[in-house]
Amino acid sequence: MNEKQIENQVLEWLNYQPGIVAIKVNTTGTYDPTRKVFRKIKNKFIHLGTSDIFGIAYSWPFTMEVKTPKTIKTFWTTQKKREVNQREFLQMVIKYGGFATCIASLEDAMAFIKTIPRHR
Repeated sequence: MNEKQIENQVLEWLNYQPGIVAIKVNTTGTYDPTRKVFRKIKNKFIHLGTSDIFGIAYSWPFTMEVKTPKTIKTFWTTQKKREVNQREFLQMVIKYGGFATCIASLEDAMAFIKTIPRHR
């Protein structure tokens, strides 16, 4: 499965769970077919590394960065700028009291949701 397929599967499951709502966060910009590139979203509130999925579970905020089973293997160790920004975003969410992780499957997402307390 590619990242988009995993995201869709996870979002479908999350939004059928009682007490959970989740959305896809799109920060890649708009594709320009003439130039064959993605045009950046020019907004000072777009944070580099924002996770793919944002949600609320049992009154707790959470984010999930979605990778494929192949790309998750190097996510925590690579020094590529994109992944460094994504890791920093996950750490920031945790620092401010949310829950955050990187997943590569629906099973990963299900296991992560189990770590979120049911009550505040």
